[in-house]
Amino acid sequence: MRIVALAVVSKPYRLRGEDVRFLRKYLKTTNDEFARLIHIDKTNLSKWENNHDKIGPQSDRLIRVMAVALGDGLREELEGVIKSFPQIQSSRSTVRIDMDAGKGSYQYV
Repeated sequence: MRIVALAVVSKPYRLRGEDVRFLRKYLKTTNDEFARLIHIDKTNLSKWENNHDKIGPQSDRLIRVMAVALGDGLREELEGVIKSFPQIQSSRSTVRIDMDAGKGSYQYV
C-alpha cells in the first residue's frame, strides 16, 4: 500500500476523487476526521471523492503533504513530493504507471 500511496501523491496531474478517497483510507480516517484535518465541510469532501466537484490546487497539495506526513513510512519522501509541486498539471493527460512490486518502485510513463 505504501508504494501505491507514494505513486498517488507523486502523480504529475491534479488529484481526482478516487485518489482522495484512497489517500483518506490509507490514512485510516473517516470522512469527518479527514474533512476536519483539512478544514473543509464533509459535504465538500464527499463531492470531491465522487468527482462532483474539482479539487482546488491548494487543497490538492495539502492532501498530498498530509498523506506523506501522516502515512506509514512515507515521511522521508516529503521533500521530493513538495519539490514536484511545480510540475503538477491541472488536467490529466494519458499517463501510465509502471510499478515493480519487487523493487518497490514506480514510474509515470
